[in-house]
Amino acid sequence: MSFIIYQHHQCRVPQNLILEQLRELEVDISAGQINRILIENKESFHAEQTQVLQVGLETAIYIHTDDTGARHQGQNGYCTVIGNDLFAHFSSTKSKSRENYLRILRGNADDFILNEYSRSYLVLQPLPQTYSRCKFLVDVIGVQSKVVAGMGHCPIPALSC
Repeated sequence: MSFIIYQHHQCRVPQNLILEQLRELEVDISAGQINRILIENKESFHAEQTQVLQVGLETAIYIHTDDTGARHQGQNGYCTVIGNDLFAHFSSTKSKSRENYLRILRGNADDFILNEYSRSYLVLQPLPQTYSRCKFLVDVIGVQSKVVAGMGHCPIPALSC
């Protein structure tokens, strides 16, 4: 199983050539079995990917981000990468918005984290019409709950629109 996953993902060997390799080695396996190994029961990989992002964000001094778009089966899609020289997290989504980026950073949490600078920026900048009716559900809490890269961050619920 490890050989199939390694060949396909790391070496970029297509499934039909993996099947050919295994049959040359006299391994009795079908094309369907190879496909199932590559696409089923991947919950542990997704959990590990989530942990890599969480630990990376908690320990990183800095992060780089980038995203790129591509069409797949007639649909627009986007790949966002977050990382630095010690970790990388890739996420595929159907959106390339700031909100999508924040959702990737926050993982399973349904709130956003803003520091005082972020909040003042949102208040002072003329927001697009879409956000003009948004209001903070609560004020920034005075007690800092987390410090990242020397900046205090306080949790507040998502903007109410």
